[in-house]
Amino acid sequence: MDYTGFNMSRIKNANRASVLYLLNGRKSMSRKDIADSLGLTPAAVSKICAELIAEGAVSECGFSDGAGAGRRKIILSLNSSRFAVLAVSIDAGGYYCGICTLGGEETVGEYTTLPRDTKPEDFLRAVGESCRRLIKNNPTDGAELIGAGVGIVGGADSLSGKTTGSYGVWRPGINIKKILEDETGLPVCVDNNVKAFALASLIFDREHSADNILFVKWGPGVGSAIVINGEVLNGTDSGSSEIGHYIVDPNGEKCRCGRRGCLETEVSAPAVINRIRAVYSEKATPTLFKMTDGDADRIDIRLILSAAKSDGAVKSELERCADSLAKAVTNAATVIAPDSVVAFGYMFESNIFELFAKRCAKYYPGFGKGYIRLSPLDGKHSFIGPAALAAKKFFFEK
Repeated sequence: MDYTGFNMSRIKNANRASVLYLLNGRKSMSRKDIADSLGLTPAAVSKICAELIAEGAVSECGFSDGAGAGRRKIILSLNSSRFAVLAVSIDAGGYYCGICTLGGEETVGEYTTLPRDTKPEDFLRAVGESCRRLIKNNPTDGAELIGAGVGIVGGADSLSGKTTGSYGVWRPGINIKKILEDETGLPVCVDNNVKAFALASLIFDREHSADNILFVKWGPGVGSAIVINGEVLNGTDSGSSEIGHYIVDPNGEKCRCGRRGCLETEVSAPAVINRIRAVYSEKATPTLFKMTDGDADRIDIRLILSAAKSDGAVKSELERCADSLAKAVTNAATVIAPDSVVAFGYMFESNIFELFAKRCAKYYPGFGKGYIRLSPLDGKHSFIGPAALAAKKFFFEK
């Protein structure tokens, strides 16, 4: 075990971050209320807030109601419109580039497809070109662009910014951070996409804050991340947790990770599509058959989710998948005992989440109502994770 001390500079930075995170969650507070909430002295909070106001990170926005003259408190809030971040998401088929506010809202963004055999270095140069064009054509209305966050499918070392290659789109050692810093002129931070989504849940889902979370993403693959004491776990090889690679059938299909029978081979979007194609017919799947004009090659996961409302065979397959995932999540939650389980991803649409939550409760009756919840951030999946990475690195904890 490595032991790390806390010098005054580190304590100061931690207190600064605590003030910013508190204001992010509460939206507005007085200096006294901040001091009471964090257990800091009023003098320490006043000094921190003065520095944050000077930076433009925090602003005074009015007064609270008081009992008499001279007793009203000055209210502070984050000056989130003062800064912006660049968000980049990378998957096997292409990349997303966008500009986002510190509140996790997209100002502008676009997805670009690239051939799957594109070399990583050429891929990243294309990303850099898109970022430069996006920045040039979309002024941020006075907001300072403070950095870029990159979320990538597979392993990534958040310290070096290099890929680690675990189930990812590229071989190990691709220096995403350096290449994109050279391309954009901005500081860049990089991490696994699911860990980035979990971080976004901590920063941007203010109504459902929890210190210990099992975060589960379903679609197109199956991923997970663990949050302990308000921090996303950064495990061996920069991983967090890989619930999609739990072995559920040792004699099952070979997984992209090299093993056989992983959960992902059973319930991922490509696996579901293949299973539906095996039963696809005008009689067995009439709605889906009509949607695709009798062409099995036109089947995609969105059509499957829609057809599940009326096609019994499609609904049955999705129920089987939800049940398999529920077993894995129940086992994982039993081991790590999180405060809550957060579900994220398009595979939870069409009432699948409700079925999944019921199956989890069936396998573990101790899961109370609301213990398993659907993330409200799913509609922002293209940018919310990378935006959270950049907000944390270059604003909250810079």
